Amino acid sequence: MVRKSAFEEAGRFDEDVKLYLEDDMLGLSLRKHGWKILFTPLATGIHEQGASSKLREDTQQIQANSARIFESKWGRYLDTGNFDA
Repeated sequence: MVRKSAFEEAGRFDEDVKLYLEDDMLGLSLRKHGWKILFTPLATGIHEQGASSKLREDTQQIQANSARIFESKWGRYLDTGNFDA
């Protein structure tokens, strides 16, 4: 869950990322904009592995593209721990 105001401030989901890493990118953007990320071990969910991609033939290409976009936007932060680096 994310507050609408936080979601808007963080720039929403990156529409260039079609599958994979979009939630990670949103989380990093939320942190960059000063929002806190909270974790609760009490929440549960069901994840059907590959449900979004199992019928696609271009999943590997999409995943590689998502990884390139993620690296270009967040790789420097992950290397330095500094959003301004």
